[in-house]
Amino acid sequence: MFITSELVQAFPHAPATLEADKGGTLRMVDGNVTGEFTDLVPKKHIAMKRQFKPWLEGHFATITLTFVGKNGETELCMKGQSIPAPEEERTWRGWQRYYFEGIKQTFGCGTHLF
Repeated sequence: MFITSELVQAFPHAPATLEADKGGTLRMVDGNVTGEFTDLVPKKHIAMKRQFKPWLEGHFATITLTFVGKNGETELCMKGQSIPAPEEERTWRGWQRYYFEGIKQTFGCGTHLF
């Protein structure tokens, strides 16, 4: 869901282009999010450096998504580093709205956020 262009365009309802390989680029949400994949093990682990358009030019945060199978379900652990302090809350709300809620509405996947 996080490395296929067609799926990544579906849940935030915005254009996206991805090169889902280590070192591959990403451009999402109408170009408001750009970056590159720094590590990628499908169905296990995705690490990327990303920049949100309003941030200072050249400032990237590191986002790591780890997928863990538990009792027939998949648990997603997300870690964000180097997000500008004034942008932390806005970034989390954006992930909730455009990613987690978008995935739930588009694909019917349930979510429990904690």
